[in-house]
Amino acid sequence: MKEIFLASPLLEELKNALELEHEGEADRVAYRIITDTPFVNGIIKERKTQEKLKRAAKAIRKKDEDLRETKEKLSMERAAREALERTAKQNIYITTNVVTNIDVNIQNQVDSLISLLDAQNAFKDGLLEKPSDVSISTKEKLKNWLETTRETIETSMTISDGVRALVPLISYLLGQVGGA
Repeated sequence: MKEIFLASPLLEELKNALELEHEGEADRVAYRIITDTPFVNGIIKERKTQEKLKRAAKAIRKKDEDLRETKEKLSMERAAREALERTAKQNIYITTNVVTNIDVNIQNQVDSLISLLDAQNAFKDGLLEKPSDVSISTKEKLKNWLETTRETIETSMTISDGVRALVPLISYLLGQVGGA
């Protein structure tokens, strides 16, 4: 209400009536001010507009701050990338030792393969040789057994489909021990 009275063109008239202590006249002027619907609606609309502008300004300040932070981060990332690009390239030497023993993981997978073949009765008819621990104790022996087993499965007409399904596993193990 205060804003309505302070913005009214009748404010001076109201002040004069109050100073001269003409209460009736002051009441009539006040009534005219608050019943001037277009004027009151204009003041209310102006206040809402100012509030919207304040919210928009606050949002813009927040976005500006976010943008500034993003620019700082990008600048730091760019500087780090450029520093990495400028640093001298390091020569990397990789040496490997040849191990003839079979990795424990590969041995476990081979044991699983043998169990799967046994479950499919692949060793029953003597078509496939069931390996002993000695016959697959080195990488070379294991590689030979895997190659022979794969070749036998691929060429035999009497091998079951369940055994044929193990060829990808055999090929994978060959790759792990250095075979083809």
